[in-house]
Amino acid sequence: MHCLIRSFTFFLTLSLSLSAFSQTKTSSRITRAIDERETVLLQGNLRPQVRAAVDQGRMNGGQRLQGVSMVF
Repeated sequence: MHCLIRSFTFFLTLSLSLSAFSQTKTSSRITRAIDERETVLLQGNLRPQVRAAVDQGRMNGGQRLQGVSMVF
């Protein structure tokens, strides 16, 4: 019985938390049009394994990528 109450409490808390997130209105943080001339090159964003020696230049925009992961 104790396990049933804990499970019910867990799922009730989870559902209330998820419903609170779904009702939160997000505001746009982009306040003006994006100007491509104002872009900035980020320093230190390449892994040490990627060097200019292995850079093969720009790739075809239609090329399908596989095995790509991004972490923010």
